[in-house]
Amino acid sequence: MNSAAHCDRLLADLRLSTAATFTAICTADEDNVIRCFGGDPAQARPGTLSDTTGGWDGEKPRIAISRSGTTVVVVEDNQFQGSREEVLRPLSRLGRAASAFWNVNANSRLSLAEDGLVQSAFDLYRPDQPHGAAPHA
Repeated sequence: MNSAAHCDRLLADLRLSTAATFTAICTADEDNVIRCFGGDPAQARPGTLSDTTGGWDGEKPRIAISRSGTTVVVVEDNQFQGSREEVLRPLSRLGRAASAFWNVNANSRLSLAEDGLVQSAFDLYRPDQPHGAAPHA
């Protein structure tokens, strides 16, 4: 994935071109990640990313979880829980956590959290205005 066009095609193929959040957590296990997102691992079921379309099942958002090596990756279709400090802080106690969020209104955020703190976060359109415990991390 080394070009913007390739990324655009990937997001379109995943039907995530309008709004999404990708969150990656190093050395975490899936059950603990599900709990940090407010879910119950016992209710998790196999599925595909397209099963999360619309994002809502009653009052609870749906997330897609996958593992890549030692990293757990969470994808949210049209949701932003993984970009919220209230979710990133506990996730980062499991391992270093990073999230990328964007929506149809051009809101966006890239965040890095470690050891229970959001170290750095900034709007992708304003990278010169970071905030967090170590904004320039």
